Amino acid sequence: MNLDFVRHARWLDRERAVGYAKILALAYVPLLVIPYLYAIGTQPGGRPSVDFMSFWSAGSLFWRDPASAYDAAAQIAFQAEAFQSHGRYLPFLYPPPFLALVAPLALIPFTVAYPTWVAATYAVYLASARRLLRAGAWPIAVFPALYVNAVQGQTAALFAGLFVAAGLLMARRPFVAGLVFGCLIFKPQLGLLIPIALIAGGFWRTLLGAALSSLALLLLALIAFGPETYAAFVGAGSTSLGLLQEGSSLGWAKVQSLYGALRQIGAPPWAAIGLQGLLSLAAAGGVAWVWRSGADMLTRMAALATGALLATPYVLDYDFVLLIVPLCWLARRGIESGFRPWEKLLLLAVYVTPLICRQAALALGFNLMPLLVVGLFVLIGSTTLRGAAPAGEVRSAVR
Repeated sequence: MNLDFVRHARWLDRERAVGYAKILALAYVPLLVIPYLYAIGTQPGGRPSVDFMSFWSAGSLFWRDPASAYDAAAQIAFQAEAFQSHGRYLPFLYPPPFLALVAPLALIPFTVAYPTWVAATYAVYLASARRLLRAGAWPIAVFPALYVNAVQGQTAALFAGLFVAAGLLMARRPFVAGLVFGCLIFKPQLGLLIPIALIAGGFWRTLLGAALSSLALLLLALIAFGPETYAAFVGAGSTSLGLLQEGSSLGWAKVQSLYGALRQIGAPPWAAIGLQGLLSLAAAGGVAWVWRSGADMLTRMAALATGALLATPYVLDYDFVLLIVPLCWLARRGIESGFRPWEKLLLLAVYVTPLICRQAALALGFNLMPLLVVGLFVLIGSTTLRGAAPAGEVRSAVR
């Protein structure tokens, strides 16, 4: 096998990509069913913790007292009874508006609520993401990061679906796009660069919509659930900070940021957070520059999605569902203009690696995923630099 085989990867064409995706879809049947059976406690060998347990527990506690959803002692006691967790527990760290989503799920058994949540959030993702690249419907539908998200019953598919929906609305309904952006406050660490992007691009109606919807959600939750719930949420924030500072049960291999990678190899906290801060500033600057350029909306959203994953120290493996946006950008650009050397290899690596990034980090002793995301971000920036249209021109690249 010569270098040209991987340098140009001509073997990776549309037909093969779709064929591989269909094979992956078949593989997902046992890969999803078996973890589900273990998670609901029907298989011997112990019941693994999945993140949805904390959502369902918080929803159940909500009906007793909304503030108790954030109470560690209440969560420990409830999860010990419901899941035989034996003192281990998963904290609930989401803002109070998110309780409105998880509380109704607690009214049905966990065995039903868990797949219902996964299916509903996947539907939100697929309804939006498949419109990014119609030729890539199958690879989009079985993006491996979705599997990681589904097993944990996490929120990344919902976040990515709403993020893409907002991008699709930007050109024709900017205010409505802002309303959708504002709904992303349930995962604030991934929304840090959204205001920067909107201000840099001059999307004032979108910024207004985002501010109004996020403030409305926060105010409605305050009225409905009471100030004591917000006080409990703020108090629970120390748990989140402790996880980030010490790694705790997360393990540094699961923290997929530059900060996590540096902590994994033994860097002191001050050095890791300092270098993470520099990367965050670079990501913010890069996103602002792309949004000020004449780049089309798909390029802008690709830069924002990639920059969001670089800008925060708190990125876990399932959060890479958001990478579907830059992946579609890269695939579309290659289909229309031709792939440059190594771009197909980068596309394949970023597509597959979220499935194994935690295991690879454990095996290698260092997390390589931040380097792949940085490479993708640099590619978006350099492409924009070479092909930027006159400032202020917005051309939708979404078909």
